[in-house]
Amino acid sequence: MNHIHLLTELSRQLSERIMSFFKIRTHSPLLGLTYLTASIISLLAVILWHSERFGLFGSGLMLGWDSPSYIELTKELFKNGELQTVTTWSYPQLYVQLLAVFGYTVRNLTMAERTLPLIFAFLGLCASFLITLRISTNVHIAGLAVLLQAFSISFLKIVSDNNRNLMALSLTFVTMLMVEYSWKRQPRVRDYVVLTALTLAIAMTQFETFGVLSLTLMISALLTRRIHHVVVSSLTVAIPAILMVVAFPSFFLTYFQTTIQTPRQTLGLADLFYWIGFRTVARSSCAGLRLCIYEVAEEWQHFESADICLEHSFAKHLRGCLRRTPTGPK
Repeated sequence: MNHIHLLTELSRQLSERIMSFFKIRTHSPLLGLTYLTASIISLLAVILWHSERFGLFGSGLMLGWDSPSYIELTKELFKNGELQTVTTWSYPQLYVQLLAVFGYTVRNLTMAERTLPLIFAFLGLCASFLITLRISTNVHIAGLAVLLQAFSISFLKIVSDNNRNLMALSLTFVTMLMVEYSWKRQPRVRDYVVLTALTLAIAMTQFETFGVLSLTLMISALLTRRIHHVVVSSLTVAIPAILMVVAFPSFFLTYFQTTIQTPRQTLGLADLFYWIGFRTVARSSCAGLRLCIYEVAEEWQHFESADICLEHSFAKHLRGCLRRTPTGPK
């Protein structure tokens, strides 16, 4: 243990000397803002370049495959009213409702569908930057990660196409930050309300993403072996799940009867794995496990520091006792 502690201390001092030599700051708000701004501008440039390349400006065409479907669902919402449409859907489709509000505000549904995904993309980039910065404690690592995310093919696809998934994923990143923050201290009622509202919004946007998030939060909380973490994660997951089951029971009863691709093709187990994606489950689980390992590592650091302090205190006390012990006549 002493050898491990010595190697850890030497590596830490070496990294600090290297960073001080190159004048690198691991926590700099200006650098973080610069990286975030560069990633947002890069993403916006890619989107604008592809829009110009395919001649989308001045037309009603969309960059992605699913984007026209969101517009059609929004028009259906305007035509039939919210209550009747949501009842027909048997699912709230929160992204479509937000698109309807945003489109009504700007008076241009096409422009709204092109703008709203960028807002959630920017939110996702900011949350990803904060998560990486929290784990690595290095603004350059977090900045490089968020820059690579802006050019990632998978991220560009959900920004231009799977906008409902993009909204759920961005809110998932924010939820992970909030949960990790609530694990650090005793949560208040406001924290439970905010976390429940976020997870409920995810469940109302894409329930499959909510399912993966719930599994990740519960596994992470159980692995920490802290009752406080389990309580926070359980309430965050259970309340939205109960509300969705009570409000939209037919969505779950007829889930595997949902038509996909063609009216004669219904959703099967293989299709469910395809839409959710093993990679998505693996990435979310890895994110939760990394969060758990990070928490456990911090606890071990506290234990090790307490052990070192106890050793120093004991040695100091022992030296004091030896000084006070009479040696007797010579």
